[in-house]
Amino acid sequence: MIYENDVLGESSLSRISSSNRHIRLMSETLHVPYSKKLQQQQRCGRPRLMAFLRQRLLSSIQQLYHSSLLSSSSIDLILYFDLDLLGNNGVDVRPLAHTLCQRQYDQWWDVLCGIGMGRTGAYFDTFALRPCDVDFYHKVYHFDRMPSAYSTDLSPFIRSDKGFIRVRSCFGGMALYRADMLANTTCQYNDNTCMCEHVSFHSCLVHQGYDRIFIDTTMPIRYYASRRNRM
Repeated sequence: MIYENDVLGESSLSRISSSNRHIRLMSETLHVPYSKKLQQQQRCGRPRLMAFLRQRLLSSIQQLYHSSLLSSSSIDLILYFDLDLLGNNGVDVRPLAHTLCQRQYDQWWDVLCGIGMGRTGAYFDTFALRPCDVDFYHKVYHFDRMPSAYSTDLSPFIRSDKGFIRVRSCFGGMALYRADMLANTTCQYNDNTCMCEHVSFHSCLVHQGYDRIFIDTTMPIRYYASRRNRM
């Protein structure tokens, strides 16, 4: 399922979905186009807008999961992915395929996030990150400082050789969710707060007992151009 909003004219995603019956496109005109100018004018504009849009997508996923159109027993995982990474930077296919094959039948986790990486090797998407070590987190990053919310050197907390890193929230451009959990949770994306939409959503999941949230450092998501295999 692909979600898009406020697209002028026919999008390339529309043409792709019409030629592939396995792709379901959800396209809406909500008159809420996002821009950097809007973010500057409204301090909480982007987090609230993203929460609102992600909730639209989540509600559609849950409805589809429980509908007669699908056999819910055949769905093991739900992958959230920001498609703009495909156009700008791409995602390596092999680590993702390895993760999917290895983790599908070994679901001791509730959420697995990719490890977002900037060109310098710094961790990307700290806005969505909440480590379990709260003291360490506040030493290196303060969520009210928006300029530092995207790429920050969090070594040695996050390194690509550490395997799984347990956290309270993450995203990094892509996350795998257990389908039964995501489809049946009563948690929603909160569009009444300035914090990252993933943080409030994952906080609710943890409260409901779905606290096995990890960063999978074998699943890199590059926020820069790469010549390696892409999706």
